[in-house]
Amino acid sequence: MKTFVHIGAPKAASSSLQHFFHENNKINFLGIIRDHDDNKFSNLYNADFHQYCRHKNNLIGNAKKIKKKLSKNKINIISDEDFFTSLFANFRKKIDRVIKIFPNCEFIVVLRDPSETLMSWHNFYIRGNKNIQLSLKGYVNDKKTKLIVDLINYEKRINYFKSL
Repeated sequence: MKTFVHIGAPKAASSSLQHFFHENNKINFLGIIRDHDDNKFSNLYNADFHQYCRHKNNLIGNAKKIKKKLSKNKINIISDEDFFTSLFANFRKKIDRVIKIFPNCEFIVVLRDPSETLMSWHNFYIRGNKNIQLSLKGYVNDKKTKLIVDLINYEKRINYFKSL
């Protein structure tokens, strides 16, 4: 059974793609659907698998149970933009864990122009903090946003996926 793993960088249309994957009856979607308006996540995905791959637990036996949800008749797509980030663990370690469970998976990596990504993060931050007025320059220089600025440095991530 062919398994694809969608790893969209944050602010690179991941939510839109996840909704498309979920709604398409030719796809067996095993991913996360985010509702940014309510800041909620769906329960469609296999929590044990995603938690294991994100390095939030070491329960590989539970994580492997996702294989029981694969379909022989549909395209299997796992999706989680958190596999691309380094908030809880280095992204390479996360991908290594995905490969440990799905050694023959194929990756779909979606990126966005870094300057557009930065502007989108800035707008997202301002929407979430309506009482804060922060220029784009101020946003980039804010110590709380250093992770976000690091995310748009795609070179090491691209080179890693090319090496797989």
